Amino acid sequence: PRAGNRHSLKPMDVSSAYASWPTIADLSAVVGYQGLSEDRRKALFAPSKRVLVERLERYLDSGISWEDYKASPDAILIDDYVDFSAQAVRQKALLTLTFSEASVYPYAVRPFDNQYCYWSELRPLWRRHRPDFAAQVKSKQNFLVTRVKGGNRDEGSPLSFISGFCDYHYLPPNASAFPLGLTQKKTGDTQEDWFSDATANLSPTARAYLAALDLPDPDTDPNTAELIWMHALAIGYSPTYLGDNADGIRENWPRI
Repeated sequence: PRAGNRHSLKPMDVSSAYASWPTIADLSAVVGYQGLSEDRRKALFAPSKRVLVERLERYLDSGISWEDYKASPDAILIDDYVDFSAQAVRQKALLTLTFSEASVYPYAVRPFDNQYCYWSELRPLWRRHRPDFAAQVKSKQNFLVTRVKGGNRDEGSPLSFISGFCDYHYLPPNASAFPLGLTQKKTGDTQEDWFSDATANLSPTARAYLAALDLPDPDTDPNTAELIWMHALAIGYSPTYLGDNADGIRENWPRI
C-alpha cells in the first residue's frame, strides 16, 4: 500500500513503467470539475432539444398558476424532496428566471448518450449545478472526462471527449471533466464581461515537457494546448494499454 495506489491492499499487475507515468491530474493546472447532479427525475434534461424547450417554457410561464400547472399531465418538478420544495422553487424561478434557449446545453448522460439540459444557477433547481464547470462550458471549452478510480465492473476506456456538460455518473462511480483550455472568470455587469482569454489547462510539468520539444507556447497556440490531452485520449483507447495496466487504471486516475 502506498499513496500512488491509494493505499490499496489488492495485488496489482501493471507494466514496468506504469507507476512512473504522470496521472491525468498531474497534467492539469485545474483538477477536473465534477459532473452535474440533477436528482429531479430527469426533468431538466431530454434527448430532444425541442421537447426540453417546450417543457421549460411551460414551467417558467408565469401565466399558469401552480394549481393548474401541477394538474397538467406533462408537468415537471412537482414533487417535494429532502432539499426541494416544489411549489417554493417554482415561485422562486418565476420571480428570478426568464426562459432562454441560450440556457440549453449539450449534456452527456453516459458515453454515446448525448442529450440536452437546461442549466440554471438558481438553487436548488439542480441538486448540484457546479458553477465552476458551467463557467468553462459557457466559454465553449472542450473537456476530457475521466474518473478518480474505476467502478466494480469492466468499464472499457476510462477516458472520453465531450463538449458541454456531463452527468456526475457519466463514468461510474463519478466523472470529472478536465477542460482543454481554462477561461478565467472576470468581474463585470454582463455575461460578455465574465470571461478573459483562455489559457492552456496544463500543469508546470506538462508545460516543461512541451517546451523541451520546442513546441509553440500553448497559451497562444490551441493545437499545442490540446496536444497532450488528445494524446491521452488516444492512449486511453489502446487495447494494449488497457490490458497491460488494468489494475493500475482501476485504482487511481489513469496514468499516461
